[in-house]
Amino acid sequence: MSVPLYQAEAEFFADLMRAARRILTDTLAGRGALPAELREAEVAAR
Repeated sequence: MSVPLYQAEAEFFADLMRAARRILTDTLAGRGALPAELREAEVAAR
């Protein structure tokens, strides 16, 4: 049984957002300028 297109798109964009958050977090953390909101969101996502 194939996966509906909307489900495949949702999973793809969720993964894309997770990767973008990781890259942004790593970039900002390297500069020591990670806002508290992003830090809390990263902890909540785990």
